[in-house]
Amino acid sequence: IKLSPEVMKQIDIKTAKVQPGAVKSTLKAMGKVLAPNDGKAIVSFAFSGRIVERHAGLGNWVKKGQPLVTLECEEVGNARSEYIRAQEDFQLAKQNLEREERLFKKDIGAKKEYLASKATFNTAKAALKAAEEKLQVMGISKETAVSAAKTISPRVTGTAPIAGRVIKDNAVLGTMVEASTEIMELMNPEKLCIDAEIYGKDLSKIQQENPVAINVPAYPQK
Repeated sequence: IKLSPEVMKQIDIKTAKVQPGAVKSTLKAMGKVLAPNDGKAIVSFAFSGRIVERHAGLGNWVKKGQPLVTLECEEVGNARSEYIRAQEDFQLAKQNLEREERLFKKDIGAKKEYLASKATFNTAKAALKAAEEKLQVMGISKETAVSAAKTISPRVTGTAPIAGRVIKDNAVLGTMVEASTEIMELMNPEKLCIDAEIYGKDLSKIQQENPVAINVPAYPQK
């Protein structure tokens, strides 16, 4: 078949010398751009309550530890009250034990009273530890509980577990939420991954260190 130079130019046919070479194959697959699990976080509470304040919303960039949403819950007030009471009982039991120990060592106090005060101290210590652990489960620090001693507040604020952007926001003022309800979701987009779907018959074509080209609709030229 012979073509004129004009036709060759129109259909842009290119020729090359036939010679041995590596045959490159390309495997195409659809995938999703995702953040790895360590770059995502859910904001929720271990108890039910009513949303009374919003400190961030959908699309906002937040820092780790930044307040996001505040709940009002009777259980929170009770837990703080229990901790304060347990702390006071512990301090009183500690003072009594120290006094009885001094008296016992001076042969003034009875051994029975000393042992009784020691048992009371151990009980108060265990109760204080249990109250502290309950606060931790509810996301309340000991410092916050102590600072609220004069006015036992039923409010607790959820903070950002990671730095990132709010990608889901279900916080509506006045809404009652149950325990473990996903109120907000955060994502840190600094590190992303691609979850591509590969058919089983093509798995043998994938090897570590293979080059990968990723095309996304948002950036068609990159």
